[in-house]
Amino acid sequence: TRENLNTTSGTSVSIDLDQGSMFWHTAGAGTTTVTFSNGPASNQTQTIMFVHQQDGTGNRAISWPGGVSWAENVEPPESTGANDIDVYTIQVINKGGTTYYMITLAVRNAS
Repeated sequence: TRENLNTTSGTSVSIDLDQGSMFWHTAGAGTTTVTFSNGPASNQTQTIMFVHQQDGTGNRAISWPGGVSWAENVEPPESTGANDIDVYTIQVINKGGTTYYMITLAVRNAS
């Protein structure tokens, strides 16, 4: 189920973590800047999936917010082909009032 859907975006997508656990975004132009809001309460965790689909043109990039951690500290390259789909698993951890975002590129180029 798509619990939050932004069908097209040129420059930004806000992921409101209160809205569910799966978010689908189709890029519309340029670089998409991702932001998060309404994370879990202190000492709680939340896991979400973020699906990023290129539009029919492709070559759209993602700009993640500061504080994001990647597996082995390496951000994997996203797919750039027309209509390519990447699926990210995001573990959101609120440890004593500080929120951490650990992201893994779970599926690359699923189109």
